[in-house]
Amino acid sequence: MEKLDFVFWAFRQAAKFLRWIRLHGVIRACRDRVMVGSLRTMHLAVLHRLRRLAFEVEEPGKNLDASSQLALQICTECRKLISRFYELDDNHLHCCFKVFVPQPDEEGKSGDSVETWVRSEPFDDRPAETGDGFPHYVTDNTVWSALLGEYDGNYNWRVFRCFACNDLTAYPKDFRCDRQNWQRYYRSTVVVPIRYPLDIHGQEYKYWGFLAFDSPRTKAFPDLPDIFAYRDDPHAYSDLLEKSAAFHLIGILADIMGTFLRNVETTRGA
Repeated sequence: MEKLDFVFWAFRQAAKFLRWIRLHGVIRACRDRVMVGSLRTMHLAVLHRLRRLAFEVEEPGKNLDASSQLALQICTECRKLISRFYELDDNHLHCCFKVFVPQPDEEGKSGDSVETWVRSEPFDDRPAETGDGFPHYVTDNTVWSALLGEYDGNYNWRVFRCFACNDLTAYPKDFRCDRQNWQRYYRSTVVVPIRYPLDIHGQEYKYWGFLAFDSPRTKAFPDLPDIFAYRDDPHAYSDLLEKSAAFHLIGILADIMGTFLRNVETTRGA
């Protein structure tokens, strides 16, 4: 039995016992106590700020520093939410928002690049990517290639809706990343696209960027499947993702962001 399944099973058994001895008020109090912290963070700290951010970034002439500060607050609250879920300390999980940046075609190199917009607090000592003058192309990075269905130089990826791996160092020949010394900063990661459907069936999307979480620990996301083990079997990978509460929570955050930020022009059509 999975850890999360066992927790829910134990809670249900305790609830049955309490109902048997007619302590319905205690049941409601326990249920609310378990849920209210995460729901409050999502509602007031993430969604309300995200609503304000949508107005900030869509109106020309707005203060970009103020928008970035608001985005940093949202990013930090997302980190807190997932940290609470996985019981990780503040410095053992980081979150960032990545956006597409147009690049002029260069000799031997073209395509989309990705840049970190904001990173959650507390910061670690990784160098900032924003404005470093170095284009981070999608096809030079396995994570983004897997989420967009690109060839990363090693593997021709299908389109995956989540990139999850609990030990990137186990795949030195398969994992490509153009950040220098990335192993110093993270071992586990989970990344989902921030996108908005262009049709009612969800066959085409407008991509805005990515919502990414990473940890210096291995096995930081123990309920998520390893994408490298399932890259030739995306259906089995999706089945395992569907069983993960964290995947759905992270997916909710990304989908809401995509909805709010759909009119911002830092996007990629696919």
